[in-house]
Amino acid sequence: MRHRELSRFLALVVALTTPLVAPLHAQSFSARTATLVWQVDGAESGEPFGDLRDFVLLPNGHVWALDFKDQVIRRFDDAGRSLPTVGRKGSGPGELRNANGLAVAPDGTVWANDPANSRFTIRSGSGAYQRALTVPISGYGYRWGAWFDRSGELVELAIAREAKYRRITQAGAVAGSLEYPECPSGAAPPLVFRAETPGEGATTGSYPFTTGGGVVADRRGHFWCAAARGTRVARLAYGKRDTLARTAIEFPALTVSAAEREETIRQVETRLAKYSTSTFDRSKVPTTRSGIAALFVDLDGRLWVAHTRAESATSSAFTVFDERGAVLFRVTFPARVNSNLPLLARGDDVIVAATDADDVVSLRKYRIR
Repeated sequence: MRHRELSRFLALVVALTTPLVAPLHAQSFSARTATLVWQVDGAESGEPFGDLRDFVLLPNGHVWALDFKDQVIRRFDDAGRSLPTVGRKGSGPGELRNANGLAVAPDGTVWANDPANSRFTIRSGSGAYQRALTVPISGYGYRWGAWFDRSGELVELAIAREAKYRRITQAGAVAGSLEYPECPSGAAPPLVFRAETPGEGATTGSYPFTTGGGVVADRRGHFWCAAARGTRVARLAYGKRDTLARTAIEFPALTVSAAEREETIRQVETRLAKYSTSTFDRSKVPTTRSGIAALFVDLDGRLWVAHTRAESATSSAFTVFDERGAVLFRVTFPARVNSNLPLLARGDDVIVAATDADDVVSLRKYRIR
């Protein structure tokens, strides 16, 4: 199955199984508020975002947002004012074919991953095209999710048989690899099903209510990692299995109501009905779900844990930790924050992607107080 089709289906499963906010074990920590500073939906620079796939924060406070549909990068200054767009669909210098992510290098340049053109396209912080680096591409996912670590090398997930990250120098040479971390947990990995019509197509997906947790790098030589059914987040060194720290509080699993479980199963079975065979087994759908929706590390090195929430919820809660796993604060955003896209924070300013009641996607800058 093509990556785009698989991504859409997995997104459907996630949307159907987004749970309620998890209660935390009793502990004293501050609750802070998020005040909206500005909001943009892309229309300021032409048309609304067609498919917001990634966004980055530059050292000068400017935000660059990659619109996958148009293969264009929308740019905004630190006050949310629109700047000229850069890039366009194509294969010429500075053009993009299916760019799926951005990363900011230590020198302030912005790298766009463009698998269809087998290259990284690099621009200065002012938006000027600088160069392209041709790299071997073994595959690609929905969003790139790469980063530059403290050595100055680019680290990206290598989409191949082995779950590894590969390291790339700023000259474009593959410098080595990193093992994908194993999250400490006594729980079994998420169950996966497959549906197929021989000769016509197939799809795979995780069972409802089995996803959660995640892995995120702190760009300082460590990963924060939570298993899909785990209740705490652990800090591990690159390539090591020893736990250096854990979050001071747990995020307990939540009970799934019988009505919600049945409705979710019905929708998945309806989606799979067009295939002639399927390994989906409704008896394997669990009655609980993870309390951890996603993990983020901000530009100050703090860990943000997104609480799972109901699909109908209009707010999103996060608990924020320091590098030792101690709680700093909890904050609730008055918006449906998209946990599949970045959360970028520096100091008290936070930039997220959120959707309104009409499912219109916007970038929003909040100030935490």
